[in-house]
Amino acid sequence: MCSSGVGFDPLIEGTRHTFYASGLYNGLFVMTDDQTGALWTHFDGTVLQGPLAGGEIELELQPIVHMPWGDWREAHPDTLVPISETGYENRYRDVSPGGGGLSDFFESMLIHEDDRLGVGELVLGVNVGPGFRAYVLASVAYDGPVAIADSRAARVSFLGGRRRSR
Repeated sequence: MCSSGVGFDPLIEGTRHTFYASGLYNGLFVMTDDQTGALWTHFDGTVLQGPLAGGEIELELQPIVHMPWGDWREAHPDTLVPISETGYENRYRDVSPGGGGLSDFFESMLIHEDDRLGVGELVLGVNVGPGFRAYVLASVAYDGPVAIADSRAARVSFLGGRRRSR
């Protein structure tokens, strides 16, 4: 489980698809599209199973802004959000990005655990050509609430604060 955000273009072969969170796979949320019933990872937009699996279809990553809700609300006061009553409230808990530690429920869903970084280490993942790269945020000198990754241009921008020394 991570403090992640990701955005995808919902157009697949010219058809706009709608998605909903439908379960967990290896500690990550998975989503299902209403149009085909295919099961997708929210991590990289690939099809795990269903009628679209086994082909070349992947959801196209879109640039996103990852910031605290209060900052977003101040900048965009007319924003609408979906209801929080999902039927899974008993599984929610207060977490802060990088706070570390998985609940017993999420730990039970892991197929294997990656120990290359410490629990709760924050990274910025960027699509750079044929693969992805993770930048450990503790090693990047910046102050500010906003990090933007443009995967198509392989650009990383840090906005909203003064540059600080490491």
